[in-house]
Amino acid sequence: MFPRHPLMGLAVVCLALTACNIDLGGLPDPGADAPADPGEDPMAPDAPDEPDAPEEPDAPEEPDAPEEPDAPEEPEEPADCAPIDPPAIAQADIEPIDPLPAVDCDEMLEPIRPYRHGPHPPSIPLDAACGDRVSNYTIAGAADDAPYEVHVVSVYEGRIDLPGLVGIGGAEVVIERTARPVVLVLTANDPVHWRLRPTADARIAGVLVAGDDGQQIEGSPVPAQRLERDHFCAVGYGWEVDHNTGGGDHRSMIRGIRAALGQTESSFQGCYGGQQFTVPYAACPETEAEEPAALDEGLTPADADLGECAFMAQESLYCATNSQRGLELLGLDTGSRCVVGPAAGSMSTLTWFGDAIYACDETGLTRFRFDLGAWEPLEVPCASVAADGGDLLVSIVGHRFDLDLMRLGNVFRYAGAAGLLAGQVLEQFDPGVLVERLDVDRGILYSARHATDHLERFDLDRGVDLGPVMLEGYDDWIHGMDVIDGQIVVQGRAGIYIFDADDGTRLADFAMQRVMHMGLACAAAEP
Repeated sequence: MFPRHPLMGLAVVCLALTACNIDLGGLPDPGADAPADPGEDPMAPDAPDEPDAPEEPDAPEEPDAPEEPDAPEEPEEPADCAPIDPPAIAQADIEPIDPLPAVDCDEMLEPIRPYRHGPHPPSIPLDAACGDRVSNYTIAGAADDAPYEVHVVSVYEGRIDLPGLVGIGGAEVVIERTARPVVLVLTANDPVHWRLRPTADARIAGVLVAGDDGQQIEGSPVPAQRLERDHFCAVGYGWEVDHNTGGGDHRSMIRGIRAALGQTESSFQGCYGGQQFTVPYAACPETEAEEPAALDEGLTPADADLGECAFMAQESLYCATNSQRGLELLGLDTGSRCVVGPAAGSMSTLTWFGDAIYACDETGLTRFRFDLGAWEPLEVPCASVAADGGDLLVSIVGHRFDLDLMRLGNVFRYAGAAGLLAGQVLEQFDPGVLVERLDVDRGILYSARHATDHLERFDLDRGVDLGPVMLEGYDDWIHGMDVIDGQIVVQGRAGIYIFDADDGTRLADFAMQRVMHMGLACAAAEP
């Protein structure tokens, strides 16, 4: 934690937090006081009028020429995209791929740890593809040295109602021109009726269908290989973090597909409820992900550009929290509040780190950059995050409903954001308790469940469980938690409460308006 000024000798108080109204003012009118365009001198005398010229007789009108028909418009190729020539082979002459070998899933399954998903550019929205948000990416050059292009389409269930089918949804896949024959991999959690529609220029060398019993296929020009649900070790219908929190495991599935086929996929697309997909899904998609900026992690909250909320740094203690209004700063001396940026998703943990605020929400790890005034998703799964000096500590939930994966050995230490994004774990340790809220102060890890009357303590230096600290007179929701300079700051349903970190003595109460707040990251004024 950063060195902070302690709050000493606070009696129990009740301070209503009042709204902080900031007049942002208006922007100057871009047209005001603009210099006049140069022209003739308005004070110059008028030139004498020229006499009117005699009118020429009207020429006879020429008959209208017949209109030329409009030439058909050539389809525009996206910039830097060369036209695709179809494979110089007829579909009937393509030799289908051999049956796939079994895959050793013990080597494919991803360990339960934070890792960066992708990285890929943001998925392209495709309205026709899904009943919900679609996930996709393209890997440039994946098939340069291969005889085929591998294209993966994965869903949880089909969303097209097909006549005569009961208890099974449909999904349609249109296959268009590609540079090499296509191996199409279709995976689903539920039984799906897959309807293929290859165009005249399409060339298909294989169709692989993996999922629960009951997968059906129509329209394939080659015999389809039907595989067990776990042939590729997992099912994952999206590469982003939030597509992998309900049992999906895209990373392990893709590793299984690559191992079975011996090559990397050229594209992936998927979603929970699939409708209609096109392969390829875009003519010239972005293939390079933008890397997150390297921030100065040696800075402190006092270095952050708070903009219109800069007055908050005069408070002896001020806390960031996520609310319906946005990312708010709450001043505990005066009860002031000020919105410093937009709200993130539903979150339970925040932490100051450098001049940014890191948070865990449903999209994984994200950070608020004061230099941009915006949240930057990092696509790393996390349940809670805390700063410990120059390191980040992250806990992870492997499956949202599997408490065993939340319980043991699930806190990981990284050397800042760069180490986290690179997946370089410095230390993995087991606090022996369920970790849903997390913070570190004076070398002690404090953790809590989402609702409790105590916090667990773990000595990081000695690796020793210090036992719980009971919160005096408190047994309620923990919407946010921070431990700073020997004091526990808890955000509950009705306010903020401060306790002594050693014995749990209740030091102060701060009532709040009835607005849902989630997450808490506090900072103290510089001494």
